[in-house]
Amino acid sequence: MKKIVLVTIIFFNLLSLTAQKEISIGLNFGVPVGKTDEYASFVAGFDAEYVYDFSDQTFYAGIAAGFISAFTKDITILNQSIEVEDVQYAPIAAAARYFFNDTFYGGVDLGYALGINDGNEGGLYYKPKMGFGFTDHFYVNISFTGVVLEDEVLDDYKTTQLGIEYRF
Repeated sequence: MKKIVLVTIIFFNLLSLTAQKEISIGLNFGVPVGKTDEYASFVAGFDAEYVYDFSDQTFYAGIAAGFISAFTKDITILNQSIEVEDVQYAPIAAAARYFFNDTFYGGVDLGYALGINDGNEGGLYYKPKMGFGFTDHFYVNISFTGVVLEDEVLDDYKTTQLGIEYRF
């Protein structure tokens, strides 16, 4: 067991010496889709990712984390207006990015979204996205964000977002 731990530590240390690392931070704004549209009107959030270049600036993989807030609207049930609390998540995920050329990429984040607001248990998080770089550091992206909920009242959380990110 000690040998496995030692080999793992050495592997990741060597990986950090040879692989090119990249950090990105971004802001996202979007609209809810599906049943999420019934209780939310607007979505905003931020992301951060830390990835390694595994194949000469083509394939990157690492971790991603962020914060998402769906700004809710009042709903009416039996002619009575009910105020709904904003729905918020803190996703933590594995991230993969494939660069088709110097400026265009596709990728996916897959992990778990922690529910932040009361009564929100969170769920499986997925976020496919595509991005385009205008400079070496600034990219725009479009993404679809989903959180698979086990809630019997609410359907899965789904949004479409447009974002800007800075890579360094």
